[in-house]
Amino acid sequence: MSKCCGVSAVRLALIFGAILIATPAIAQDASWVEPITDFLDVLTSGLGRLGAAVLGIGIVAIGLWAAWTGRMDWGRFGFALIGGILVMVGPELVNSLFGGA
Repeated sequence: MSKCCGVSAVRLALIFGAILIATPAIAQDASWVEPITDFLDVLTSGLGRLGAAVLGIGIVAIGLWAAWTGRMDWGRFGFALIGGILVMVGPELVNSLFGGA
């Protein structure tokens, strides 16, 4: 069992060393961040609106199901409501955290 821990420690040390060696090279060129910021722009602009539409349809479906069966599933409605709040607030949170990146 100690041989396995020794191999894991060597692998961890090699990975840590590679990260330390690569860090200055990555820091010199800041263009590696562009795909991440582009993804965040797409996420905050388009998917927020799409998520709001899907959530609205979901709440209507929960209401129709409640009318059809005669009972309301408050747990499911609560999760949909919390999800809606997160969908509406999420893009603004990302913009404020990353400074409109």
